[in-house]
Amino acid sequence: MEKRDNINVMARETLERLYVENPEARQEIKAAPGYAVFEKNKVDVLLVTGGGGYGVAVDGKGGKRTYMKMGMGGVGPGIGAKDYRVVMIFPSDYIFRKFIESSWQFGGQAEATARAEGSGGDAAVSRTFADVKYYFLTEKGLLAGSTATGSKYWRYDELND
Repeated sequence: MEKRDNINVMARETLERLYVENPEARQEIKAAPGYAVFEKNKVDVLLVTGGGGYGVAVDGKGGKRTYMKMGMGGVGPGIGAKDYRVVMIFPSDYIFRKFIESSWQFGGQAEATARAEGSGGDAAVSRTFADVKYYFLTEKGLLAGSTATGSKYWRYDELND
């Protein structure tokens, strides 16, 4: 299926970039019970934030892939849009399984991004939330703001066996 192939290519290219920018991430992923790679798009317009994306969660033991979608919404002052990738590294099998089954995730952030195709902006920024390690890799965009956001991840049923 073409969409599944596109997700796999995005995930592979994201990991390759991550390993160049943060070589220690390769060992972190290799040792993890599971990890996920998502492509996300975010738009901030005055006091409202929205976005969505897709990705794949990979079981660290057997390599089983679960294709997923995500949506986000929030409030807070901001303006702009960005396209970015997120790599999540799960600390336990329990948290990884819970994420796949359906996970809400809340967070707040202040950010400033300015990145054109291949230059500028933030690269691989690492953060930890609820014991899950995140790497954020901006692809392109111009965004400034401070928002409280909520994200929802769920299975992309058409792509999973």
